[in-house]
Amino acid sequence: MIIPIITGPTSSGKSGTAFNAALKTGIVEIISADAFQVYTNLDIGTAKVSRQEQQQVKHHLIDIMQPDECYSAGMFVQQAEKLIDDIIKRTKVPVITGGTGLYIKSLTDGIFNCPEIESSVREELQKKAEKEMQTQKAKEIQEELTARRKKRRKDEQNYAMKEIAED
Repeated sequence: MIIPIITGPTSSGKSGTAFNAALKTGIVEIISADAFQVYTNLDIGTAKVSRQEQQQVKHHLIDIMQPDECYSAGMFVQQAEKLIDDIIKRTKVPVITGGTGLYIKSLTDGIFNCPEIESSVREELQKKAEKEMQTQKAKEIQEELTARRKKRRKDEQNYAMKEIAED
């Protein structure tokens, strides 16, 4: 099955086009490919479809994340592929609609499939980076103290020489 994709710049009528197609055919479900519509409470500036429109036509991947959570192209591809399979199994037509080009390109062309990094590995790398930064900072402080000591000794020597010269 060929999966229709409606994409384009902001406010170009993508959502309206998909919505109208869904109403006319009665078999379309819309999968949002918008990096901001996934977040709850980000309605202003995202041209998110209304609750009423969402009740009339099934929309997916809208309001699924909190604004402080991360969402990625990889997550989008995983979820969109599952949704596409599910929609087709129910003899409906999935329509991908949105303006986030990276999401659409990743879905159509594939994305590097990297396994999730365990939190323990992330924590270990974070600690290592912090330790290296502390070591570097300590080295910089030590270099600064050494430079100040040398300057103070030189200043003391110059003062002593000046005292001797005045006597």
